[in-house]
Amino acid sequence: MKVLPNLVKFLDFIDTFTNVKRAYKTKRKDDYENDAEHSYQLAITCWYLMDVLQLDYNRQKVLEYSLAHDLVEAHSGDVDSFLNNNDTAIMAKRTSEENSRHRIKQDFPEFPSLHQSIQHYELGDDIESQFVHVIDKVLPDINLFLNKNETYIQDNNVTHEAWKLWLDSKLENYPMSAELAQVMVEMEKFLLDNDYFAADES
Repeated sequence: MKVLPNLVKFLDFIDTFTNVKRAYKTKRKDDYENDAEHSYQLAITCWYLMDVLQLDYNRQKVLEYSLAHDLVEAHSGDVDSFLNNNDTAIMAKRTSEENSRHRIKQDFPEFPSLHQSIQHYELGDDIESQFVHVIDKVLPDINLFLNKNETYIQDNNVTHEAWKLWLDSKLENYPMSAELAQVMVEMEKFLLDNDYFAADES
């Protein structure tokens, strides 16, 4: 079996993934974060938190899920889940990403562990995938806080109440350890203390 033709094809796929833009700009450059940057940041953040919180999770699974969790977006694109948090948009996203997952599986049959990681992450059927899912949902807020020039929160009227409702809807089926739950409480207080959210005009 010749490795190079498939490797070149896979790297071309990763290049496509790298060009998928997300919903907000990063602190270090005047450009939107891309999916590859996000996936690396998620992986290293999860690794960091596992050590800091002394979480007895399978590190290989956590890193694989982090790196693979958004690969379907190479074909489906990124969808802002805060602005598209209704049943129709959620179903459309699921369908598009499922089609993309099948396409990736067909394009790279020689990489079965990748397909298993993507599927396990989507199912959320182990503690490692649930952990990665939780961290994935809160990383954008930290990045937006760091980038003082990003106006996403104000432009989209992300009030504390709206943010809390959105986050609860995304995490309701994902259990958290006591240590991770405490981090979430700490982060919410930090964002509130630093006037992160848009003003509630009601």
